[in-house]
Amino acid sequence: MMLTYLSTVKKPGFGNSTYYLTSCECGREKVISKGHFDAGQKRCGLCLGEWWNKKRIDKKTGCWLWDGAKSSNGYGIVTVNGEAKGIHRLSFEKYKNAIPKGLCVLHSCDIVNCFNPNHLRTGTHKDNMKDKTQRNRQAKGEKSGHSKLTESQVRYVKKGLSSVSYLAKMFNVNKTTIYKILNGKTWGHI
Repeated sequence: MMLTYLSTVKKPGFGNSTYYLTSCECGREKVISKGHFDAGQKRCGLCLGEWWNKKRIDKKTGCWLWDGAKSSNGYGIVTVNGEAKGIHRLSFEKYKNAIPKGLCVLHSCDIVNCFNPNHLRTGTHKDNMKDKTQRNRQAKGEKSGHSKLTESQVRYVKKGLSSVSYLAKMFNVNKTTIYKILNGKTWGHI
């Protein structure tokens, strides 16, 4: 495997790091530090060899569950050339196809740390939001993070025992909030 010198970067507190361009076994080019190269880390992030040991197969669902690093939303992530990439996106590219610009990779299994290519497809952000709604995965009511009312308060509003103005003052919300509850535009699940 051949190394081509790229640059030496001074890292405060760490000394100098020298970076090289090399080719992975799969043929992709990879930027690597001399230390990582000497330590045997010669594969790019798309090579299955780096993922394989961080995979757990759920026999019931067929999901390939990522046991490595995860984003704050629970998606499996791996660093490729210094950039964090979603493991589900890398799996899609490796086993299926390039991801067209502007598209998302959607999970048919609804398991965010799954990277089984048979559970992945491309779609728009709108498709992803539609899936979320149809599969009842969106946060509702108090769990949405935007709610000013509790479920018990909404039940009281829906009884219609008081005027809209009174309820709005009582719960310190806008009258529109009360109207939307009464008309079923919000809190429809209660």
